[in-house]
Amino acid sequence: MKFMGYTGMGVGAAVAASGPVFHDLDELLSADTGNIQKRPWYVKERDFYNPTVEVDWDVLKRPNPFHTGQNKATCVMYMGQERADNQNKLGYQYVNQQIQSGAPGYSYLNRALRKVNVTYGWPAYMGKSWAGNSVNINWKGDTDMESTNRQKETTIYYDTPEERGEPKWTGTPEEATKVMAAFMRYRGSAINGFGILDQRMRTQVVSKSQKHSDKRVIVFEDVEKAYEVSGGKYVIPNKELYYFVNWELMARELFRCTPAFGGLANASDMVGDIVKASTWDFLRYLGYQMIGAGSDNTVPFVEGAVANLTGVCENSRNQLYCLNPEYGAIGRLHSYITDLPMAPTKPVDAGMWRFCHSCHKCANTCPSGSISQEKQPSWEITPIKGKESLIHNPGTKEFWSDGVGCRLFRNENGGVGGNEIAGCQVCWGECTFTVDNAAMVHNLIKGTVANVSIFNGFFFKMGETFGYGSSDEKSDEWWDLSLPVMGIDTTTVAYDKGYRK
Repeated sequence: MKFMGYTGMGVGAAVAASGPVFHDLDELLSADTGNIQKRPWYVKERDFYNPTVEVDWDVLKRPNPFHTGQNKATCVMYMGQERADNQNKLGYQYVNQQIQSGAPGYSYLNRALRKVNVTYGWPAYMGKSWAGNSVNINWKGDTDMESTNRQKETTIYYDTPEERGEPKWTGTPEEATKVMAAFMRYRGSAINGFGILDQRMRTQVVSKSQKHSDKRVIVFEDVEKAYEVSGGKYVIPNKELYYFVNWELMARELFRCTPAFGGLANASDMVGDIVKASTWDFLRYLGYQMIGAGSDNTVPFVEGAVANLTGVCENSRNQLYCLNPEYGAIGRLHSYITDLPMAPTKPVDAGMWRFCHSCHKCANTCPSGSISQEKQPSWEITPIKGKESLIHNPGTKEFWSDGVGCRLFRNENGGVGGNEIAGCQVCWGECTFTVDNAAMVHNLIKGTVANVSIFNGFFFKMGETFGYGSSDEKSDEWWDLSLPVMGIDTTTVAYDKGYRK
């Protein structure tokens, strides 16, 4: 604070030096921070299609997410068949060695926490696909129509307006965005972004295929409703459509307990499946489609892209996660397409992407060396192991990471099988923005970062000096923490704490 010149100013003067000027309380209360959802005062809106990461729209094409670090075929291409084949075996061996040696983070309690953390997936009586659902009539042995109807009445599977004999809900696009944002917030999504699926989105941003499957292509057809061909294609209607993306909360402190809690932290999107199923059902009840189920094999976008374009978050040096003004790195993104007309939200600038230019904390602490150490982002994609990178899409100016090396390291160090506690995720816990919001100094620094970049290097060093970050030892300390329910501070985005009077 002395270095910044804030000492001796007092709290009010310090905030005034880095924030907007309000002359009285009424002026403060009437400040327009957005009709859809309030954001911190220092977050600035940008023009549509102009996020803080630079995009060359003359170069950008629809991405092909077949090639990712999670895809074994891609691992073989860059790392060789032997290493790709052995990654899971090595991961299990690593976990067993850690358990046998009594390493921090591998206690009986910590392993139990990972095994029973979350129940995943859609309910057993219902399955969600690209464009619809199916109800399992054999649920608990019920096969007759009467029991099926009884089951239907007690599940989240509601009738459409047509089935109820009433018109679908209608409102202005602004009202629809407000309604959707409020509903998803109620079901567990902290920040939501909305956009119009115009020609630019269709030809440059919608993925060409599903993740890890270049045979399951995404195409547009002159149909009224989305559908899929099993093992073949996902179809999006050629009609007026919109899209939305939500940021779901995750338990921040688990990310400080990495790498021992790497797998657990990565899977701590405890509200994700609730948001997905509930939002689909809500849209269905109103009379509209939700295209995409939010899982890796049913997602229409590279989700960081639409999150940047709609103001949910900014880009990061890391590339594995985006940075949210309210929650930093800790959150999970899911995106969908709908035919409910909604008003779009704009990209934002909270200074976080600029901060990444001078902060190398995630790169310095990455145990696999997969994160770029370059001082400036580049249009030119960095090769992986001397070969052309197929996991990245040209057209944005970024710090290019090695997603293959990242994924292999995670698997080889215990992040395998879907239910192991180990892995990595060190960068999430080490990120300078993985901080609590209760301490006033963090909000003061965020406000400064958003408006003045000269102190960014100093703030990065200050985070290291004060010991923010992750370690295995913190996994045993986690049990003694007094955390919010589910380990999530939901009040961060509740500016009036839920009360207007």
